[in-house]
Amino acid sequence: MPFVESGVVYPDAEDALGLYAETFGCSLQEARDQLRYEPGLQSACDRAPWWALHESADITLQAAVLAHGIAETQPFIGLSEGLLPGAFADKLRPYVKLVG
Repeated sequence: MPFVESGVVYPDAEDALGLYAETFGCSLQEARDQLRYEPGLQSACDRAPWWALHESADITLQAAVLAHGIAETQPFIGLSEGLLPGAFADKLRPYVKLVG
């Protein structure tokens, strides 16, 4: 379940798996099968709220921190840093969003 703080929705690992499945046209189970390291994915998802709290990061930086965390931890098999700025990053950018 996404984490909501001060009107901002932050994805968790399950949300990121759903975005992966949507991006690559596979089922949630197939996305899970591509997951190399779930704690790494959750760690990447936890970075944006940490930056918001401790670094007063704006929403744009928070989204960048999320995408960078996934690129850095490489929790998915075959999803390298070179692929992240493409299709998957496009799905991640609007995910850290304001709830209106």
